[in-house]
Amino acid sequence: MKHIAFLLANYSGDGGTTRVTSVLSGRLSENYNISVICIVKPGEMHYNFKKFKKSAGGGQIKFFSLNRSRVEISINNILGYLWDCKKIYSILKKEKIDCLVIVDTYLFLYLWPIKMLGWKYKFQIIAWEHFSYLYTSKKRQLARDLSMKYADKIVVLSKADKALWMRAYQKSNKIKTIYNPITVKVEGKADLCSKQIIAVGHLSEEKGFDMLLEAWKLCYRELNEWRLLIIGDGRDRKKLEDFIIENKLLNVELYPFQKDITQFYKTSSIAAFSSRREGFPLVMIESQAYGLPAVAFHCEVGPKEYFIDEYNSLTVEVGDIEGFARALIRMAGNIEIRRQISLNAIHSVEAFYLEDIIKKWLQVLEELGVSK
Repeated sequence: MKHIAFLLANYSGDGGTTRVTSVLSGRLSENYNISVICIVKPGEMHYNFKKFKKSAGGGQIKFFSLNRSRVEISINNILGYLWDCKKIYSILKKEKIDCLVIVDTYLFLYLWPIKMLGWKYKFQIIAWEHFSYLYTSKKRQLARDLSMKYADKIVVLSKADKALWMRAYQKSNKIKTIYNPITVKVEGKADLCSKQIIAVGHLSEEKGFDMLLEAWKLCYRELNEWRLLIIGDGRDRKKLEDFIIENKLLNVELYPFQKDITQFYKTSSIAAFSSRREGFPLVMIESQAYGLPAVAFHCEVGPKEYFIDEYNSLTVEVGDIEGFARALIRMAGNIEIRRQISLNAIHSVEAFYLEDIIKKWLQVLEELGVSK
């Protein structure tokens, strides 16, 4: 039986990447042996890999950790970094890995020192990008350049992102688009009579929660019976809390990260997507699977590819805060619009169910000669 390894940063974080990896690895364990290599030491696992059961007769799932407190690739940590590179390679060699899936191209920086020195043990490499190509830094761009040079396949989350990679590298045979699957078991539907709006994600600049609060400032008085919940953790929490206090905003709360987000899908009637930049967020398709109508900024990667204005969402251009406020008011004020968009949303996610996504992953593995 062939052996596939997944290299990822940590088990927890904000959950999306970890959750998709756990579902995919669990499902592939029906046909492959699986190893999960985590750089950060296990803490509280928001998504426990072991709960994703494999069928009788399937492969094993093994777990490894480098036990680091965080991912640190820097001159100040050069010895520790090189030791981690060696340790990762040792695990791959000992476990006789046939294919390594790097969860986030940034982590390719852990492979290239050994690759440059020439490794004797050969295996296929898939670089699985979870960020939009528009989200970058010097290190991340270096990691993408190395991934394109040394990886056998690059998997991105959207057609728009593939186009950006193609524009940069012009190597279409390496770049594949595979959407993330719906990872929750959909039970029930959104309560379209609820007067609750939710926004979910890491509290960081790219998610645009500052713009969402600016929009709420313009419309919350008109929506005085409604409340806005922003759910997530991150470095911008204090900034958002200060804005709420300074502007005396009512009916808005910041909730911490939730292990079970589905309860909020079912008790809300609008989902707000205020991102400046995106990959292809799980919350987007999973909330739609529950029939939760969306108001969204039409950012170039992810939402722009998926959301269709007046069909499964109401959309406005990124940065149009007044337009976003108007869309929230319109959606909140008309239950018939919510009902129609809810029905369309449920139809829109049919291409994102797990079995269809697994078929595409199996096809990529077979193209690399890692047949089940």
